Amino acid sequence: MVERGKTPKVGDIVVARVDNQWTLKYLDTEKGQFCLVPANDNYKTIYPDQELQVEAVVVGMIRKYGNGT
Repeated sequence: MVERGKTPKVGDIVVARVDNQWTLKYLDTEKGQFCLVPANDNYKTIYPDQELQVEAVVVGMIRKYGNGT
């Protein structure tokens, strides 16, 4: 579940549009600029070339395990 309009803080998981691509990552700062950090260490931190727009902050999660039968 996400909340639009909530002010994002460093460490929040956010839905973001970065350089016209959508992603779900942790919001962080490095050298005074925002960046997006993946939960999976196999992926690189994203530093925007042009634009970073946080559209929503993740506020909850629902998980379903198994095939539902």
